[in-house]
Amino acid sequence: MNQVNKRRLLFGSVLILLFVVYLDVRTPSRISWRAENLDSLQVLSARGLVLQEVHGPDLWATRGFSIYRSRNGAPFQKITSIVPPFGRLWGGYSSTLRTYFGYQEVSEVFSPVDDLLVVFAAGEIHRIDLETGEDRVVYTMRYFGPGKGRGVLSTGMTVDDQGYFYYGEYPRPPLDPRSTVAIVRSVDQGRTWAPIFHFPAPLIKHIHSVQWDPYGQRLWVTTGDHNHESRIGFSLDRGQSFKWIGEESQTFRTVQLAFSESTVSWVTDTDKEQVRHVRWSRANGALCVSEFTFPSPGFYVQQLSGEQILATTAEGSPGLWLVSEHGRKCLFQWQGLTRQGKPHPAVRMPRFGSRNATHIYFNPLRTKAQSEIIYRIERNQLATDH
Repeated sequence: MNQVNKRRLLFGSVLILLFVVYLDVRTPSRISWRAENLDSLQVLSARGLVLQEVHGPDLWATRGFSIYRSRNGAPFQKITSIVPPFGRLWGGYSSTLRTYFGYQEVSEVFSPVDDLLVVFAAGEIHRIDLETGEDRVVYTMRYFGPGKGRGVLSTGMTVDDQGYFYYGEYPRPPLDPRSTVAIVRSVDQGRTWAPIFHFPAPLIKHIHSVQWDPYGQRLWVTTGDHNHESRIGFSLDRGQSFKWIGEESQTFRTVQLAFSESTVSWVTDTDKEQVRHVRWSRANGALCVSEFTFPSPGFYVQQLSGEQILATTAEGSPGLWLVSEHGRKCLFQWQGLTRQGKPHPAVRMPRFGSRNATHIYFNPLRTKAQSEIIYRIERNQLATDH
């Protein structure tokens, strides 16, 4: 082969490589819903997305560092993208790397008020004003990166009735015994942040959830993972102090709480004993632990009518379940992809999903089929047809 042909071959190879990389990192400006059947039920699906939250008419999602919004059921439109610090974190741009290593959840998007996004990505908190387009890094998380942690869990952020924002730190142990794990708060709509409540590091491993209770008008926190690290409690002074409804037991190890007028309920996130549904009575503090169990740890929950909730399981048996005090019913189930030391298979549901919503959204991740797809289904189908 002469030199001219070698140069042509090299040039063509480079062009092909660049095109492949472009396809791998590209995030389309629009992702449409499409109709399909899921276990004989008619659903709508949007592919290649990680479900974030519901805020009024808006459904938020991410694809790597890109942020999408579906308004009033319309197709998802790309709103903006985050640029993390240069380095290994840029691997999050690659859909191939995200899927292979199981790190689809590289960004968490929180929309506490209209026209404002708070984005947790690459160890930083971005405050994005959608009216002006301003994107400011306002806080650096203490626990993010190899050997440090993931910064925050998807259920670890909330806004209260006064417009204060909160998030709970999610480190990876072992921690220095002199360090702390904190609830961090912003009182100025995300412009500045400061820790307000500290757990001594030997007391907990990390914070699972920080949630505002619209019925009890109080802030809740859950922690894990070992018996002595697991507790559930609430604050009446906006995170300055907490009263514990239960602690030092796997019964109080959970990722998310569901709130109704009369109870607070959850499904335990335990791999050390049988997984159960638990209800705590607001009236008298009584605890009711179900006789029935689940095949794997529970992650996300969403309140439906009455005391009925939706719950998702993760790890060995990812699925979506309809749960009440009388029993549980598996609605959908997937086969998980498990890689040692990597994130577990899971089924996400949106933060702040409304009990009055006409549609239910769920999002299997790290499963052998139907992964990274947001499903939308009529709520009545789950309750009556399946």
